[in-house]
Amino acid sequence: EHGSFFHSREPFEEQTRIPLLITGRGLAAGRSDEPVSLLDLAPTLAELAGLSAPRAWSGRSLLARGGSRALFSFQATGTPDDAFSVVQDDKKALCVIGHGSAAEARLVGAFDLAQDAREEHALGADARWPRELLAAQAAALERALAPLLRAEAAQVDHEKAAELRELGY
Repeated sequence: EHGSFFHSREPFEEQTRIPLLITGRGLAAGRSDEPVSLLDLAPTLAELAGLSAPRAWSGRSLLARGGSRALFSFQATGTPDDAFSVVQDDKKALCVIGHGSAAEARLVGAFDLAQDAREEHALGADARWPRELLAAQAAALERALAPLLRAEAAQVDHEKAAELRELGY
């Protein structure tokens, strides 16, 4: 996995390109090689339940096929070397987030997946399309990188702390 164990660095294809299987009553058997995102799961489940997906959701239902679009993958641990990728039409830009902003991201690799599916040969710095791809997706990336919740410390009394210690925490 590109010299990394446990999916701990940049989101290369072997970490992100995995099968998604959905089964259920009323679903017709089928297969699609269309790339999808985990962001598509909630809108798909909402449609299966007969509900409308909120407009704020970034994904789209997998029951309605769509055209080409960019897909994002993130390797986020809350450190300055968090990484993400943007893939569209067999073109992939791989970046390190840096200071938490897509605009400040450092491009660490660009790959033409049609020619180099194993991402063994990063394109040179003179390739223009990676920056164009990132610029076209900047607003969507900023939304995806924006924290939805703020961390806050839990207040635990002595009795609860003792109970947690007994459980091994």
